[in-house]
Amino acid sequence: MDTVRERGHLADFLPLYYRLLDPARIPTGAELDASSADIIRANDIAVDMAMLSLEAIFAIQPPLQTGADLWLRLFAWVQFVQMFRDLLSAGFKADIPSEEALLLGFVTFSRDICEHGQNKLMITSTAGFKSIAVRAWRCLVNNQDISLLEDALYNSLPFIAIAPSLAHEIIDGAGGTIDDLATLVVRHFDLVLVEGPDTPLSRPRLGLIHYALEIWAHVDGMGVYLQGARESPQRLTLALIARGIVRPLTRVFCLVSSSADPDSARVIEQCLILLGALFLTRDGYRVLRFALQSGLLHALLCSSQRVLSANAFQGLGFLLADILAPATVYYYVLSDLWTAYSEVADNIDRDSFTDPQIGVAWGIVERTTLHRHDVLRSFESEDHVCRRACDNVQCGIIKEKTRFWRCSGCFALFYCSKECQRLDWRRGHRAFCSFYRSGHTDIHLNYTSRERAFIRALLYHDFKENKFQIYRESAATWVTKPNAELVVFFDYNFADVVISVRELSESGLTGPRPAHHWPDMIARASTSDGRMSLNGVILPEAAGIQDRCRVIPLHTPTPAVYDRLKRIAAGMRAPDRVPIHELVRLVNPDPMSQFH
Repeated sequence: MDTVRERGHLADFLPLYYRLLDPARIPTGAELDASSADIIRANDIAVDMAMLSLEAIFAIQPPLQTGADLWLRLFAWVQFVQMFRDLLSAGFKADIPSEEALLLGFVTFSRDICEHGQNKLMITSTAGFKSIAVRAWRCLVNNQDISLLEDALYNSLPFIAIAPSLAHEIIDGAGGTIDDLATLVVRHFDLVLVEGPDTPLSRPRLGLIHYALEIWAHVDGMGVYLQGARESPQRLTLALIARGIVRPLTRVFCLVSSSADPDSARVIEQCLILLGALFLTRDGYRVLRFALQSGLLHALLCSSQRVLSANAFQGLGFLLADILAPATVYYYVLSDLWTAYSEVADNIDRDSFTDPQIGVAWGIVERTTLHRHDVLRSFESEDHVCRRACDNVQCGIIKEKTRFWRCSGCFALFYCSKECQRLDWRRGHRAFCSFYRSGHTDIHLNYTSRERAFIRALLYHDFKENKFQIYRESAATWVTKPNAELVVFFDYNFADVVISVRELSESGLTGPRPAHHWPDMIARASTSDGRMSLNGVILPEAAGIQDRCRVIPLHTPTPAVYDRLKRIAAGMRAPDRVPIHELVRLVNPDPMSQFH
């Protein structure tokens, strides 16, 4: 072998390599455990000759027509070495190649013969091959050499990403768990981004990005439509979120959206789908914040001016109008979006958008952002005073929050005096204090106090803007059902809030079902004599929980509005004949100028 290598004649011995790599020569488990000197020597010779043969084949370019037969033999030996590497390295005299050299050589050989005949179908459909290929990818990433990653991975591995293999092989090759694969993907992006965001995106780097995105989409079964990601959060996506994928993915999206490479359009489509998958998970609005801070809005603007596929434009519009615009209900998303919007606003020219529907989607984002920023500005102003209402509904006094006592049992309810607290305890709070204390009030789950306060401020703003509609629907309902208890729903799953008035009862509710404290909220509203009304706030969240409802009560010091609406309804003959002039008198001047 040393002689022919020096003379450049390794290929002359190809028939010998073929014979020495016969899978029948691979030692069995029983033979590896044998103590007989003859068996041990035979195993040593078989493994030593096979390793020399692998080394020679990786160093030459065998004729393509030999690929299929030869490949199956190489595959069997590579699997054997990977399975028993520790044992072979410790107990055999053969020179066992490193994992990186073995796997990279094998995958490169696979690539070279892939285009001949039916070799590609054979290779990519062979059980276990993708696991070996991903192991090679993991070795390259752990090597922390971007040049080697570009030369080897870009040239050797991209074809396996679209192979019809099972996701469990990819996970096995990454280390055996979904967390191992998530760690590998994040490290891969860190290597791709090591040159910095201002470095031009080369064709090899674009290929590396495409490869990792394909693996991600393949494991989680992502389709070509972003809306399909609503069906259920996928396990790799969730594991990637836990490892901070959103910032590197957004930076990748920024790089690709600004690239002049024609192939970047396909990668933009991948980024849109996977970013959408991140935003559609539970607490996706928190992920969206980090994306906005990392340049998401600028990348979306650049992509809007590109020539993309119909699927990509559909995903882009969905991301803007159906995810970004509704998420402005969240304080931190709106704050970061406003900062990003201020930076790109001068560059938003709807005539420059390739698809006219994208211009419409941008218009929705702009309108919603500007509208809710007015609420945000008022919320953050020095004149804004945080107020509360006494949770003794027979009192309902409204004043500054700092002037109330908080229930020391649940920390959720507030009272203007010790007497009001005692009265409310007797009224029924003693039965529900533990529910509030254990966190069953959904509005307190997962949100900071500032987020909750802003949601309440936005609710008040939208209630005041839509009072005429709310009062009209309430009166119309009481025409046929004068004793019905009502709840006003504010659905923020859309760019513009959708408001509806529905009937409720303690035993059931038409619409989204709130948390366990719901019976207590109904009882409070029923005994308030009109001083307290219930409002169900439906916030944009992940698939399967969009309809979870937060209940936010509104308090007024007097039942004037309630009594007036009841009188209007009593004088009506049909629900569709609400006297407009009576409602105008009710709304202006506004008897609800003070409410909480």
